[in-house]
Amino acid sequence: MREWFRFAAVVIATVLIAGCVQPGEKAPTKAEVEVPLGTLMDLSGHLATHGKDIKNTVTIAAEDINKKFETDGKPYRVKLYVEDTKADPKIAMDTVMALQTKGVKLIVGPESSGEVKNTIGYAGSNKIILASPSSTAEMKYLGVTTPEEKKYVFRFVATDSFQTKSIAKLAQELGVKAVVITHVGNAWGKGLGEFGNAEFQKQGIEVKNSVEYPDPPPADFTPYIATIEENVNSLTKNYTKDQIAVVAFSYEEVATMLAQTQDNSVLLNVK
Repeated sequence: MREWFRFAAVVIATVLIAGCVQPGEKAPTKAEVEVPLGTLMDLSGHLATHGKDIKNTVTIAAEDINKKFETDGKPYRVKLYVEDTKADPKIAMDTVMALQTKGVKLIVGPESSGEVKNTIGYAGSNKIILASPSSTAEMKYLGVTTPEEKKYVFRFVATDSFQTKSIAKLAQELGVKAVVITHVGNAWGKGLGEFGNAEFQKQGIEVKNSVEYPDPPPADFTPYIATIEENVNSLTKNYTKDQIAVVAFSYEEVATMLAQTQDNSVLLNVK
């Protein structure tokens, strides 16, 4: 996956750079042409492990492009702007606007669908290409209703309606008969919650409830944990614990949720 994304980054950047020279125009032979490229990654938030991988991959891709230009004697040079959004939609929007002032027309990122939703309109209006490596929300959750509105956004991963089919099938194969869903309250989480609910029911799995928590995630998950526990306890009246699962459509904050779950909680006795 990483090598594929590196290749995609090189191709996208090369196509954009090719656009620097208009048809019939000769490339400059002396002065170096700097091509600014932006990256919007989460380097310090709840998607940081993924963001750091993507940052490293794009950095290597930019180095490869510049080496190719140097070897071929081409007067171009990629300048990479690496920005940390903390997976925060507001920071993502502010950063897109800041990168525009630096002449950036291609941005690798943002990572999350919530960030894409918050930047897609501005990017389209200003003809800035967003190449998101990990946004998967269905278009309606991004506020998109026409093909024109998504003209400048490219996403590399299958949407949530496909993911939830696989998740529900896996749950059925594991012998799960009933689930409680919990999800982050952004475009990505809401979509997975909706599609997941439908796909679980198609597999004959009861969905007791879908417990949403805010984005950005709270520091204290205990109220949400209590609600999930209440729903799981209700399911134990009709199912054995090995037939019950909690499905978490979450980022790395799921580790915080588990850490705040009491040792005697029913949640630690179900899938």
